[in-house]
Amino acid sequence: MACGQETVDLKNPEINYGTGGLLHGKQYILTSSWNAPQGAFTLPNEFFKEISVENGPL
Repeated sequence: MACGQETVDLKNPEINYGTGGLLHGKQYILTSSWNAPQGAFTLPNEFFKEISVENGPL
């Protein structure tokens, strides 16, 4: 339990997944640092497969 309480309905975990927890009414920021050169995102056949930072996994 990452935030101190379980929020998943174990009978049907697909419904309302992630809607509980301790962050309701709070502001937060999610950041990611890849430490990769621009070419790793833009060159064909490189690790990120030509997906830009703006369209990345987040």
